Amino acid sequence: MLYVKENHMDNVTFIPYQDKADLIYSLNAGDVHWCVNAKGIKGVSCPSKAYGIMAAAKPIIGVLESGSEVRCLIEDTHGGLCCEPGDYDKVEENIRWFIENAENSKLKAMGARGRENLEKNLTRNVSVRKYAEEILKL
Repeated sequence: MLYVKENHMDNVTFIPYQDKADLIYSLNAGDVHWCVNAKGIKGVSCPSKAYGIMAAAKPIIGVLESGSEVRCLIEDTHGGLCCEPGDYDKVEENIRWFIENAENSKLKAMGARGRENLEKNLTRNVSVRKYAEEILKL
C-alpha cells in the first residue's frame, strides 16, 4: 500500500476480506484479477479464488507454476495470461498487455471463455457425475 501511495496510483484500491454474500461485488469491480501461488507448491495448493474469478467472467493474470491445475485451466481456455512465480519481467509484460488492451474486446472474451469452461466442466453436477462414472468403473 505504501508503494501505491508513494507513486500516486489513484486507480489502485485495496479492500478487506469480503463475506461470501458480498464477494460478487468485489469480483465484478475489477477488469482483471490476480491469481498467485508461490513457487514449489504445485500439487499441494490450488488457489480456489480462480473459480470465483472465472464465475464472474473476468480474465486472470496468473503467476503460477507450469502444470499447476489453475494455470492449465487459464491456458487451456485462453482465459488470461500466465507466467512463472519469480519471473518479474513477464509479470510486468502481462500487466502492460492488459493495460494496453483495456478497451479491447479480447479481455471480455478471455473472461467469457473461463466462465464457459466453468459452466461446462466444473459445476457441482458435472463433478458429481464424473466422480460417479469413475467409481462405477471400479
